[in-house]
Amino acid sequence: MSRSVVVRLMLLSALMLPAQSVSAQYVAGNIGSMPGSTEQRLADALNSIGMTRCTSRAVQVGRFLMEGSHANFTVQPLGPNGDLWPTVITMESSHADNGTTRLSIISISPNCAGFYQQTIYWSQPCSVLRSGTFAAFTGAQRLLANVIVSELDVATQLYLMPAGPQGCVSVKKELFR
Repeated sequence: MSRSVVVRLMLLSALMLPAQSVSAQYVAGNIGSMPGSTEQRLADALNSIGMTRCTSRAVQVGRFLMEGSHANFTVQPLGPNGDLWPTVITMESSHADNGTTRLSIISISPNCAGFYQQTIYWSQPCSVLRSGTFAAFTGAQRLLANVIVSELDVATQLYLMPAGPQGCVSVKKELFR
């Protein structure tokens, strides 16, 4: 059987399967009415979508990003089972130093590796952040017109973008295993 016939059969069989889209029933939300710490609510939400293998790793990354502050979140597997499909956690919390809102996205695969991306608005100019808060990041280069990208190491990148007359938005992305 030729490769093109096999590909066509695979596509046809995929089209005949019932749709397995991620719907609202797979999204565990804030779980704000549940008792317990934010970390416990996160673990409970992950368990509610069927994630058992990587729950402790996901909570560890979430704890690092929350830095002890309260957070609200959603968790969503990108398939019908959190242990078999990648899962995305979207979390809002307050920054520990300046109190501004930060948005963190954690993507974790079934082998417990993944990445997080954290976005924060700062009232200082990007040049102040680059020489102070993010001084350890090196090799700054302009991505296109306004975004400066630099690295802490192979797994950690920082993007700085001017926001308004004096502010800056930082986006930090880090891989984890």
